[in-house]
Amino acid sequence: MEPLDPDRTFFAAVDSEYSWTLVVRARESVRPMPALRLSLLSADYGATYELREEGHTNLLRVCTVRCISPDPEVRNLFATVCAALLAQLPTDPSDAEVEKEVGNWVSLFWRLQMPARTTVIGLIGELTLLDSVPHLEKWVRAWHLDPTDNLDFAFMNPRLSVEVKATSSQQRVHDLSIHQAVPLVPDDHFFASVIVELRNSGVRVGDVVGELSSRLAERPEGDLLWRSVAAICGASLDEFFDVRYMRDDARSSLQFYAANTVPRPSIEFPLPSGVSGLHFRSDFSSVLPADATKIIAVAPDL
Repeated sequence: MEPLDPDRTFFAAVDSEYSWTLVVRARESVRPMPALRLSLLSADYGATYELREEGHTNLLRVCTVRCISPDPEVRNLFATVCAALLAQLPTDPSDAEVEKEVGNWVSLFWRLQMPARTTVIGLIGELTLLDSVPHLEKWVRAWHLDPTDNLDFAFMNPRLSVEVKATSSQQRVHDLSIHQAVPLVPDDHFFASVIVELRNSGVRVGDVVGELSSRLAERPEGDLLWRSVAAICGASLDEFFDVRYMRDDARSSLQFYAANTVPRPSIEFPLPSGVSGLHFRSDFSSVLPADATKIIAVAPDL
């Protein structure tokens, strides 16, 4: 084990199964903490370890948090989570305090067990928008995670919503739902169109996420960014992060279109009984884009 702090409370280790492990010296709590078992993460509270160094053996009462996955990207995410844990835990934590902080991250690793909620092209489209805005923290907070949501980004003051559409074709033809084209709340609603070119000489998706995360260092939105990415990628995180794309080309291709200008069929509302939705393809190139600078520079209150 390698100590991570001068007080030798936190240690980084690799266990007998080569799992990355965070070891925390901890005080016993009033009640025992139950162990945590996920397919990618496990935690035990109140174990006794022998620390052997320089000919001496010391018994340590510790909590251990293990990353069970061998995937490099999951391990890197685990390292990010460990850094967040170390920033939140006191210098002399109890089992309960460690368990509480680990519990704050359980949902992230649970999401990594789920199927991806989009394609890698769709993920790159949303990352391209985040990669282009000056007020990243506010756009991350507006990033909707509900899979039933029709909007990717939604702000309250001023009311503004953006749905990202990405394509690997050079044609700006996008699949829309009628509820995306005709939102229930008729505020300033835009589509962000991104053309994505996958190429081995491009930039890794994982590296772009890492750069966005570094822009949010020591801010709560940094944790939210990782939670959002995990929810979108699910079990495909490692696969998606290894994809390379032409980052500058994607950013330069970003254009916005007012929802009320893109081609759509004439539909009467409410929809007929027994019809719950309608999907169609719309060619954005047939209409003029909106002023992108005013949209990406906006710094609304959430």
